[in-house]
Amino acid sequence: MPCGYYTAGLEGARADLLTLQDIIQEKLPRLWDHLSSQGAEGAPLALGWLLCAFADCLPPSTYLRVWDSFLLEGHKVLLRYALALFKYCEEEVLKCEDAGSSLECLQRTANTVLDADQLAQIAFCELNPFSQKMVNSKREKHLKALKEEALVKAQSNTSWTDDSNSTLGNSLGKRTWSTGPS
Repeated sequence: MPCGYYTAGLEGARADLLTLQDIIQEKLPRLWDHLSSQGAEGAPLALGWLLCAFADCLPPSTYLRVWDSFLLEGHKVLLRYALALFKYCEEEVLKCEDAGSSLECLQRTANTVLDADQLAQIAFCELNPFSQKMVNSKREKHLKALKEEALVKAQSNTSWTDDSNSTLGNSLGKRTWSTGPS
């Protein structure tokens, strides 16, 4: 799996999710505007797709096709297929009136994609160009921002307290690691 997908903070998966959102905004602007107006960018759903490489949402014959491409071309393929799923059900989602029905439509459609050739056609032909350089650039930007965010959060939530009365070698001094404002 891609680097950082299964770390404590899921940084790699979160960066890819943000990258996917950028690409949806660029390649499927009507869908992005519709989902955004509902407050349903599809993030939780797409995060699941990426983390399990579509094994929990596509029928086996379809996700095995995704896996073949993934093993051949790398993690960019996961983003291609996620975008293809959004494109595949775009017209149906645009008919949905609220976030819940839009997300349910995305999930239901993903569960019924039996035509792996059609999904591959969308992923590799209809949504081009889709360069590795572009994906890497967006991913690195988001990884950097997520790491900075985590650092700021860690610095604001933790502090080291030394209550040893500055006596060198004082083994009775109280040193504690605390979370929260210092």
